[in-house]
Amino acid sequence: MFFGAVGGAVLAPQPAGAVSKEMIELQQQVGQLLQGQQDLRSTVDTNNATLRTLVQQSLDSVNRLSGEMASVQKTVQEVQANTGSRIDTIGQQTQGLSDNVQDVQARVGKLSQQLTGLRGRRSGRRAVAGRPTTGCHPTDRG
Repeated sequence: MFFGAVGGAVLAPQPAGAVSKEMIELQQQVGQLLQGQQDLRSTVDTNNATLRTLVQQSLDSVNRLSGEMASVQKTVQEVQANTGSRIDTIGQQTQGLSDNVQDVQARVGKLSQQLTGLRGRRSGRRAVAGRPTTGCHPTDRG
């Protein structure tokens, strides 16, 4: 009988007060869970909005940078084109200067030959005239 009483006490339904207390605690825990879920959803929504804004700002920055890079590329291409034409011009000018220097060298060579010829004629005339060929002054005779 004793075992029956203990078994009956264990297997018997709980008193109504205890059930209500557990139900109230369970309802409070469910309410806390629901509140936590709402707080979490609010935080996720806020973070999502912030992330969306940052992505849009990054996209705008990339688009601006792309436009600026296109402008820089165009400028570099123009500079390269101008540099190429300047190099061509400098090459032509250098060739012109080289041609002029060769012309001057040829003229100097002709002048040198003419001067040598004149000296030779002059020396020949002096020898014929009986003058010394070493100098123009009579004291220059050796």
